Amino acid sequence: MKYDFIIAGGGIAGLTTAIALQKEGFRVKVLERTKELKEVGAGLGLGANAWKGLARLEMGIP
Repeated sequence: MKYDFIIAGGGIAGLTTAIALQKEGFRVKVLERTKELKEVGAGLGLGANAWKGLARLEMGIP
């Protein structure tokens, strides 16, 4: 299969970018070297602009 975008990394930025591109109709492949995604014990702080962006992608808190 031919992809429009290949994203290296399945972290928060890579997955969010993939979702946004897919919603626009692009074919996307995410490459991640770990076999499974799991919690790593890290925290994530999101500012107001990040919440607005997630809401636009329909990923925010309703």
